[in-house]
Amino acid sequence: MDPLVFASGWSLGEKAYRAIRDDLVQHDVRTIVEFGSGTSTLRLSLDLPNATILSLESEPQFSEQTRGQLKDL
Repeated sequence: MDPLVFASGWSLGEKAYRAIRDDLVQHDVRTIVEFGSGTSTLRLSLDLPNATILSLESEPQFSEQTRGQLKDL
């Protein structure tokens, strides 16, 4: 499965992601706090490379998985 595709039922979804990303870009946001890590974290790191992203994740396995995927980008 491609880690950059919103695939699970818990995912933000492409339409919502684009709306949020566009708003963040329009306002030149440099710090992002998100609840839950995963595809949105990966995509935001690519789409807003000058932003600092703080992801609050309650599940250690997802946090570790996202960290590993970020290293591969």
